[in-house]
Amino acid sequence: MVPLLTIHGPVDSDDVSELGRQVRQAFVDGNRLVVIDLLAVPATGPQIPSELGAALRNASTGEVRLAVVTADRRLHGALELSGIDGLELPSTIDAALAVPRSSPAVPADPAGVALSLADRAAGGASQGA
Repeated sequence: MVPLLTIHGPVDSDDVSELGRQVRQAFVDGNRLVVIDLLAVPATGPQIPSELGAALRNASTGEVRLAVVTADRRLHGALELSGIDGLELPSTIDAALAVPRSSPAVPADPAGVALSLADRAAGGASQGA
């Protein structure tokens, strides 16, 4: 299963830190692909590219990929220009979850594990299928 991290609404620095923590943990847990859904985030600050780059650099085992889906043109442009190895910018969640046949390190079941930072305020990030 591919972890899908979803953020809703405005993002503050605590949310960005939590997102980075969850991405790093997903890689530590052995995932080779993590998908981040930022479609419901109206605008983001400059911390997200930095945090995602750090999370990818800290993934010390094998080839990992991070797919970020966003409607924020400025964030998309900043991520595109960042040159972060392993970063993908698909246009849809379905495209992000599509498992390329040439990538056997990615689990074959792209159903995903949804992790939502929106639930953090209600007592911690939730995990469900």
